[in-house]
Amino acid sequence: MKMSNEINELGTALALANEELANPKKTSSNPFFKSKYADLSECVNVSRPVLAKNGLSISQMPSYDLAIVTVETLLIHSSGQWIMSKISAPADKPTAQGIGSAITYCRRYSLAAMVGLAQQDDDGQEATKSTAKKPKQPPVVPKAQIIKARNDLDKYYATVVSATALEKDKDKARKNAKEIFDRAKVLDLIQVCDKYISLFEKN
Repeated sequence: MKMSNEINELGTALALANEELANPKKTSSNPFFKSKYADLSECVNVSRPVLAKNGLSISQMPSYDLAIVTVETLLIHSSGQWIMSKISAPADKPTAQGIGSAITYCRRYSLAAMVGLAQQDDDGQEATKSTAKKPKQPPVVPKAQIIKARNDLDKYYATVVSATALEKDKDKARKNAKEIFDRAKVLDLIQVCDKYISLFEKN
């Protein structure tokens, strides 16, 4: 989680908003788990008016890389103070539906956590699929994303060994490269893992 240097006004506004916020109604059904849940639109409809009344707004920014969807959620106060959190989840398939389901899942959970909404677990299997009836298969990673990951590692390594790069830029490059490596390890992407090891862990 990241935040502005001061969050006193944001914290006060969020506390006032929490006094008014009601938990979203579970209006959507999950036939797989035979349960009801509050979908993203319900969470937004419940929270947006109360947040706006207290000078608060939410912005959510999704991204997709190596079969992993990431959503950054930014809670902003009219004073300029802010808090940002990030959540990631694997997409079952590299299709619009698979990626979209994972984005929706991340957006809803991140929004609920940020503003203090309670909800029942729901349609997570749409993003990650249940393993109850069949062994879990690793997400399919397009070849273009593997190539991009390897090229990004080259770029970050060039920054690390650069004689003119600032130390903060080198630290950021190391961090970004390690994030790629960690994701590649989970997905068993040997080409990407070997690339990282050859660049960043060589003697």
